[in-house]
Amino acid sequence: MENSSVKSVTGKIKSVVSDVKQHWKDPKDGSYVPYKEVVIFSGGGIGVKTVNSMVSQINMSATCLLVGSIYKLSPSNIFVLFVISNIISILKTPIVSILVDNTNTKMGKFRPYLLWAGIPCLIGVIGMTWLIPINGSVAVKMVLIALFYNILYVGQHVYNNAYVGISQVISPNSGERSFIMSISEFVSNLGPSIVQLVLPVFAQIFFGSQGLLDIKSYRILLPAFTIVGFLLGLLVMAKTKERVINAPKEDEKEFEKVSFKEGFSVLAKNKDFWIVSIGKLFDGFRGCISVLLGWICLYQLNSSAMNGILSTVVSTACVPGMLLAPILIKKLGYRTFGFASFGMNAVAALIMFFTFKHGVVFFVIALYLYNLANGPQYILQTSLMADTLDEQQLKTGKRFEGFVQNFQTMFSVIGSIISTAVLTAVYEHFGLAAGADGTTDYSVLTDAAVRNPIISWSIIAAMVAGIISAVPFLTCNMTSQKHDAIIPVSYTHLRAHETEADLVC
Repeated sequence: MENSSVKSVTGKIKSVVSDVKQHWKDPKDGSYVPYKEVVIFSGGGIGVKTVNSMVSQINMSATCLLVGSIYKLSPSNIFVLFVISNIISILKTPIVSILVDNTNTKMGKFRPYLLWAGIPCLIGVIGMTWLIPINGSVAVKMVLIALFYNILYVGQHVYNNAYVGISQVISPNSGERSFIMSISEFVSNLGPSIVQLVLPVFAQIFFGSQGLLDIKSYRILLPAFTIVGFLLGLLVMAKTKERVINAPKEDEKEFEKVSFKEGFSVLAKNKDFWIVSIGKLFDGFRGCISVLLGWICLYQLNSSAMNGILSTVVSTACVPGMLLAPILIKKLGYRTFGFASFGMNAVAALIMFFTFKHGVVFFVIALYLYNLANGPQYILQTSLMADTLDEQQLKTGKRFEGFVQNFQTMFSVIGSIISTAVLTAVYEHFGLAAGADGTTDYSVLTDAAVRNPIISWSIIAAMVAGIISAVPFLTCNMTSQKHDAIIPVSYTHLRAHETEADLVC
């Protein structure tokens, strides 16, 4: 019996290996992407996500150790910088939308931006870690942070959108596309996980009790991570393809330009666009829980290394959802799966609210459940928009990825401004405020009387945001069956013209 099981497992492994070898350079029948390209897209994605994670390490939030605890800006000053950066982000949205959707190069509409948007990301990281005077005046620090952070922030938005855009057009097959998103999301998130683990542990080993409160940790590692990530991202630009389903035309070389007015009017009538956008509007409130772990580790446990270890542990909760997302989308559908995923955020936050005061263990367990729900949400939202864009193109003959990405980014920005304003008021109300010299002493967070109310209200905000994000999915009408009905004619057209001249690559 045991030998039979071993043989069965061995046979399956051999079958998988044989399948990979056979289709390493040539895709299977009915598929479009060979395994080699999936590996490059996912592996290069480690670099893309590593660069993206710099905005998590350097962000305009009081919970950011670099901007808050090291540069000693008050929550109110940080909020001013946050609003400025997000106003800039909103203003650039229509410009970038038009630019991306009207980009028509030999590499496609997204891949060139993995080069041109990556460069400002590197400039921003170096500026934020090396060129801000720690002992300078608050005004000088704010001006320089505003400059370098916005270079990083705008560049990262375009950079991230390029990678997301490639995932939406890497295959016209919805199932294959979801599979690639799932695998690439799992693999690429190894980048931020490495940063999240190595930075605090490195800081603890080399700078002792100061740890993440020592600027040298950031000056050494963040630029290094950004450079390596940027170089890996170039592999995606050079070695992947954009496979856009083109509606039949008499002139196959015709390139349809998309106006801002047209893009906006089309999206305004798209229900699925609004379902995803409402969720993104509350990203800031739903994300405010995770960043509290850094404060707990540094000001309650007094350990930079523990911050790296616990953050890495809870981040692994995202993995099951990432890997199972394509299967769950197919089995449950966007409506049920979307409602359950965001609803689970609210349930996990409720558990956290009633247990976190009893010890850090309970906070970590509840946060693990929260991240378990977060895992599939990127794939869920991106896959839903990719399917609905296929439907939109069948009706209009045009693609609107640039408008979708940038308008949804705008919703995230608006939501983040609102959430940051509310949380800033909470932080300062409970004692995390500027002193007479304009700087803020974040060590007050060692006092549970200051720390616990901040955590409680952050949890309540996240719980409400989870509920609001879940409810719109009850109106979702996109299904795999509906998408399957859209694709056959488009597949036939793409297959008939699937050459280097007809694929945008």
